[in-house]
Amino acid sequence: MGYKSRSNASNVENEESDDSIRIECDRALNARRQGNYRRALKRLNTLCRRYESSALVHRMQGSIHAELAELNDDSDAREWHLKCAVASGRKAVALSPNSVEYAQFYASALWELADNSEQYNEVILECERGLSIQCPSDPAKDNLDLEKQITIRNTTLQRRIRFERRTLEDLLDDAKKEISYLRNKRRESLKVGISVLKAHFISAKIALAVDVISEAIIFAKEKKTWRFWGCCVCDKKFGHFIKLREHLLNDHIGFSPDKLPCSLPKPVGPYWIDMLSRDIGNGTWKPVDISAAISLMNNQPKQQSSDSVDADRGKDTHQAHKWPLSDDSERTQDLERIHCLFRLLLKHKCLSKSHLKTVLAYTMRELQLIVPSSQLMIHGLNKMPHCIHFLGNTQLRWLAKFLEDMANCCSLKEDPDELSPVDHNMGGIQTITVKERLSLTNDSYLLLDDRVLKGELKSSLYDTALAHDGSTSPPADDDHEEEVVRDNAALLEWLLSGCSVKEGLSTWMQLMEIRKSKGIEYFHMLEEEFKQLEIMCDIKYGHLSYGKALQAIEVMLTEENKKRETDSVFSPQSYMTLLRKRQEELVKRETGAVTFSAGRMVELDAISNILTEAQALRANVESEDDDEWKVDEDLDQEDTCVAMATNIQKDQNSKEVLISDVRIMQIIDSMHQVEHKCGSVSLHDFRIVLVPLLRSFLQAHLEKLFDKALARAQEDEALSKNELGEEKNHEATLENKRQIEEGHKLIAQQKVDQCLGDNGSMTLGPLQVDDEVDEERFQADLRIAVCRSFAIEAQGDFCMPAQQKEPKRLSLQKDSRANDKIEPYVMGLQNDVGEYNCFLNVIIQSLWHLREFRDEFLSRPTSVHVHVGDPCVICALFNVLTALSTAPSDVQRKAVSPTQLRIALSNLYPDSNFFQESQMNDASEVLAVIFDCLHQSFTIGSAVSHCESEESKCAGSSWDCTNNTCIAHTLFGMDIDQRMECSNCGIQSRQLKYTSFFRNINASSLRVMKTMHSTSSFDELLKLVEMEDQLACDPEAGGCGTLNHIHHILSTPPHVFTIVLGWQTTSESLVDISATLSALATVIDIGVLYQSLGPGKRYCLISVVCYCGLHYYCFAYNHEHDRWIMFNDNRVKVVGLWFDVLTICERGLLQPQILFFEAIK
Repeated sequence: MGYKSRSNASNVENEESDDSIRIECDRALNARRQGNYRRALKRLNTLCRRYESSALVHRMQGSIHAELAELNDDSDAREWHLKCAVASGRKAVALSPNSVEYAQFYASALWELADNSEQYNEVILECERGLSIQCPSDPAKDNLDLEKQITIRNTTLQRRIRFERRTLEDLLDDAKKEISYLRNKRRESLKVGISVLKAHFISAKIALAVDVISEAIIFAKEKKTWRFWGCCVCDKKFGHFIKLREHLLNDHIGFSPDKLPCSLPKPVGPYWIDMLSRDIGNGTWKPVDISAAISLMNNQPKQQSSDSVDADRGKDTHQAHKWPLSDDSERTQDLERIHCLFRLLLKHKCLSKSHLKTVLAYTMRELQLIVPSSQLMIHGLNKMPHCIHFLGNTQLRWLAKFLEDMANCCSLKEDPDELSPVDHNMGGIQTITVKERLSLTNDSYLLLDDRVLKGELKSSLYDTALAHDGSTSPPADDDHEEEVVRDNAALLEWLLSGCSVKEGLSTWMQLMEIRKSKGIEYFHMLEEEFKQLEIMCDIKYGHLSYGKALQAIEVMLTEENKKRETDSVFSPQSYMTLLRKRQEELVKRETGAVTFSAGRMVELDAISNILTEAQALRANVESEDDDEWKVDEDLDQEDTCVAMATNIQKDQNSKEVLISDVRIMQIIDSMHQVEHKCGSVSLHDFRIVLVPLLRSFLQAHLEKLFDKALARAQEDEALSKNELGEEKNHEATLENKRQIEEGHKLIAQQKVDQCLGDNGSMTLGPLQVDDEVDEERFQADLRIAVCRSFAIEAQGDFCMPAQQKEPKRLSLQKDSRANDKIEPYVMGLQNDVGEYNCFLNVIIQSLWHLREFRDEFLSRPTSVHVHVGDPCVICALFNVLTALSTAPSDVQRKAVSPTQLRIALSNLYPDSNFFQESQMNDASEVLAVIFDCLHQSFTIGSAVSHCESEESKCAGSSWDCTNNTCIAHTLFGMDIDQRMECSNCGIQSRQLKYTSFFRNINASSLRVMKTMHSTSSFDELLKLVEMEDQLACDPEAGGCGTLNHIHHILSTPPHVFTIVLGWQTTSESLVDISATLSALATVIDIGVLYQSLGPGKRYCLISVVCYCGLHYYCFAYNHEHDRWIMFNDNRVKVVGLWFDVLTICERGLLQPQILFFEAIK
């Protein structure tokens, strides 16, 4: 009773204490409401000393500091109040950890003070802690703010808690975004523009550096790595050693297992390697007591099956079955000998499955003489090397002799304790390991390793630094990545370390040359090994053919024996007589044959060897008096000798086959070792030369910044001197000179500080300069960076205050559309060096992507068309399009070759350079010729003129082609009736009917119309361009000569509407290209262009042919994936949407030439 009363009294006292605290805090808040923050803060400081364990007091104190920080303009005072608010919030959450309101305030204060990733991580941790509170207290009781009380007075507890948690979730998201922003900002500061890097070395007149950079970037974009394996024969580069190996063997040596006369032996599997390589000391190679083992087999239950034995294959078989062991020393020595020979063959990789099969077959034949085969299968002895331990002395010696013969045929030394004989020596070639990570971002920038800023790659730590694998991918984002701490001295040391540009380039070229020379040496060794392999395969093939001949002879003797037993009328003949007749028959065939038959010669050799062996056996029988060789009257002595001779030949031939397998495996192992050496010397890393080039560029860049800053400081100093007296100027000059002399030691350090911001990240600014406006902005950014580093006072117009904090980025823009990676559904086309097939490849890809044409053309039988040219152009086009259609199912997915079509087109014009091989041509011209060939092939009549590359015309009142079987005119042709009706005199003139495949538009006229009518659609712009084309009313037809525009009346819309854009040059400016691209659209209505059709004739863009200089590209639309795909000969890349196509054309200065539109059904 006494304890309960004291407890109640204590609760009453706590409640009274809480009420008094609230009253005191409310007084302080009243002072704040009156604007007297000083009095409010003074009262709360007194309350904090009086009630140290009150979370509410610390919370109210923190709110006052937070408001003062928000109201204060002075950065130092604001930072001090924020730190006080954070300290108060930390105490509040420590005293009341279940308050979600205190957690929200503490996280908000941390957010306002945060300036780096570490501080934002504190915000994240507090938000996560606040959100994890299971039973939070009422936020209304944890905050005395009157305004907040009014907003939450009529709300429920759940809504108040939900409001605080929602605020914590927003803070959590903002902190994560800010960390991501800082990380991206740091990475952006480490970027170096590729074009700027090239421009630097171009201005320095170091052409080799530019060539190396270009070569490295092209390779890295394609292979996504800086490491490559270079072919020592043709200098081709590969991103993986396996590709180089296949290239050397297939393209230069001509090695292919399918081309060998016989199959290569298969090595034993991991299970057998483990079982045959086990040490003798663990008891696995001990002889078994055969008698005791047989008794154990008979007494064990028969329910045990081989399946249960297979389940224990990975276990020790002696422990699994507990076979009784024998103490026979001779058998133990023989088993140890066999085990050593197995290990010897395995170490040299000369043991094949055929050898193991021979050993197991012999062992099972011998064991079946003493143990029933059913018992052997029940206990799984037919599948384990353990069966060898059951053999006796004679059988073990035979096995040892067999394995010795296999080892001796390759002169293998018995040193099984040594490692595998792989020689890693590369002839003294120095191996260079690159530790710097170098990433390629957006195919336009090089991203340096951020470990340079951390000091992890300075000379003292370089050897222990983790080497990078050479991938060009940027490092993955890590939410828990530590903030980079600037180490200026380490960065300076890294920049000044290494060799010069010339030394780096010289080292790179020498390294390439030395490794190539060594690679050629290994390549010749590989060729010699392959020749030896071919010889051994031929020998093995001969033995296999000889074995087949022996099998045929054995079948012949067996059939003879069956006839003796089953046919009583049959007149038997001896085996020797039968073989001699067969021998005479083969000799006659070979004598009368026109061509040589290897099979008959092998069979003749086999019969001759058997007869010789049989005669020797018969002579031995007749000379011996042993009863074993005496036969009864019914037994034919010759047949017995022939049968024995046949078996002897089979055994000898089988052994020769096995010996051939050993030698072949030895050669293959030697080839693998040479391949390893060749791969080692062929491995290169572009970073070896790129890192020194980047160092040199950064040094020059920082020196330029420093020189500008120094010149600016000297200029300001000169102005000050003019304002001062001569005496002061003289003293200032001496002082300035002294400071400059003393500052020489720190110049290098200052070069680094110029490009480092307050947070330890480089601020080189955008290094990509395109025009004069960007150059001015670039120079301004440099001046800002210099001013920040040197803290120029008063004169620095671009200088920022030292304590000024950059504004927070609370929201980051992200791409809402994911970068889908789609496997291209059609392959590229080959265009090797010197072929110049790009103008033809883009037309082939465009025609293939036109579904109406592809389906119609490929569905027609090839036998019904008329051949055009020799070889036929239509047949060649059919083959190429068929290959593209079947390419997705091809496992190898190699680029399709257009050579057959290129040859067919060149033969159409043998007396001119038109479409000749290794010659560049116009894409629209080759398209017109293909249309002409299609017309000639599927119709009978006059051909479309070869000379007109853009359209075909014919005089008179008839169209070019009215045959429905003509696929060119049916799908692409436009029958146009051209006429002019004078607006002045009303006379009709300039009438003409013709068929056109293209709609020709001048790119310059299209740009002008786009400028004048910016809101008009593409089809409307085409109509406006046509209206600008005016001719005089024909005076010869009685006209008045007034200018009028020509009407083009189209009778039937085509299935494919083709536009050809004409450009003045092959290298237009970026402004003109961008203006032309802005006029294009993916959907047009040709009813606007040809009013005779009426509106609603809509077409969608399927393919765009572009060119830059003398190279063509193709963009084709993929209906299945709703994406545009870019074709650059054999390189296929998924681009994305039409906007992405326009972006690539602008960046690459690609001029669109041919646009294929397909009718929307």
